[in-house]
Amino acid sequence: MKRIAISIAFLLFLAPFIAGNAVAGVDLDQTTDVKVGLLSPQTGELSAYTGGFERAAELAVLHLNDDADFADYTFTLTVYDTQTSPTGASAAMTQAVTDGMHYVVGAAGSSNTLAAAAVAVSNEVPLISYASTSPDLTTFEDNGYLWRTPPSDALQGKVIADVADEGGYTEMVIIALDNAYGAGLAASVKSNFEAGDGTVLKTISYAAETTDFANIVDQVEAESPDIVVAISYATDGSLLFVEMDTQELDVAVIGADGIADEQIFAATTGTAEAMEGFVTTKPTAVSSEAGTAFVAAYEAAYPDATGDIYTGETYDAVLAGAIAIKDAASTAGADIIASLATITFDGATGPLQFDENGDSSAGFYEIGNVQDGAIVAVGSWEPVGGLDITDDDFASSWGSSSGGGVLPFPFFGFFVAIAFSAVIVRRRK
Repeated sequence: MKRIAISIAFLLFLAPFIAGNAVAGVDLDQTTDVKVGLLSPQTGELSAYTGGFERAAELAVLHLNDDADFADYTFTLTVYDTQTSPTGASAAMTQAVTDGMHYVVGAAGSSNTLAAAAVAVSNEVPLISYASTSPDLTTFEDNGYLWRTPPSDALQGKVIADVADEGGYTEMVIIALDNAYGAGLAASVKSNFEAGDGTVLKTISYAAETTDFANIVDQVEAESPDIVVAISYATDGSLLFVEMDTQELDVAVIGADGIADEQIFAATTGTAEAMEGFVTTKPTAVSSEAGTAFVAAYEAAYPDATGDIYTGETYDAVLAGAIAIKDAASTAGADIIASLATITFDGATGPLQFDENGDSSAGFYEIGNVQDGAIVAVGSWEPVGGLDITDDDFASSWGSSSGGGVLPFPFFGFFVAIAFSAVIVRRRK
């Protein structure tokens, strides 16, 4: 397999021109125009996150145009609103094709990406998703035109199950969007959780347009679980959590990546307070020089941005298409996808390459905890090492009322019992 290693650090810090880069037969006084489309949820349930997606894509295009290694190309970005719906995504992709985009980055929301992919395949325009994680993307008949930079939820289901197991929780209710993302991740969570000592008491599905969650919260309360997993987007998720708080539902909650961004707090009044103590999981970058460089460049370019999700994955999606075009010396769709299958590069999310299904080699996750209106990183998960809780305060508090969970030191329960007995004795005297 031919491999191309291109470091993002060069893109970020404008490496000197490398002689011999020009494609044979191309006039060095001319550049090839590359049109990049971005499918962004500017409206709809994921609109709270659109700023981060668009900022990351803009930054990638800026770096590509400033980098001498891509001096033979001029990149332009056009943004299309998917309305966070399959119909909107299909229409947005159709317009991108009409506008002559050479490759398209998106969409957010797996069902939206699958709808856009149908258009991409029929028109032979490569589509690289930055925030679609459903296992359905792996098996979609895409003729090689569908790719993604985040990992599949076949992996995130294992992450969530491990976090629940670590807390000693054994009885779970899953609340999930009734779409490709929700159904795929819910199935993965259930199979992974029940592969251990856990039981999923019920899976409750709901439409993305749902605004009244009273009945759903009633159903959860009727099951009396010790842990709830919420697979939601920002708008619907915020409404769900506020309703849970209103009904004073006292249960531990793990939220998947669809709610693992602080932008959700602005969706509905009271969301931050309702989510206090929630645990979140989301794909993250492996620690690397390239990843550190991206974070520094993003913060410098957008100092007021906070908690943006899937920014590294968006950056890498734009970068992957550009590298594939340069490697193929062509902007034809068939040539781009042939090149995508062979490249490897150091991106914002770490070393990245694609398998035969268009899935990325990414697989690192951040474990977060909502504390005082912020999502604080308390641990991580990786395919080799598994779950690693790094925050001692969180480790000592994360656990079910049945006594499971992470203990700060051996025999913690024994010492607590001794202390409690001492208090009782003193009170009796």
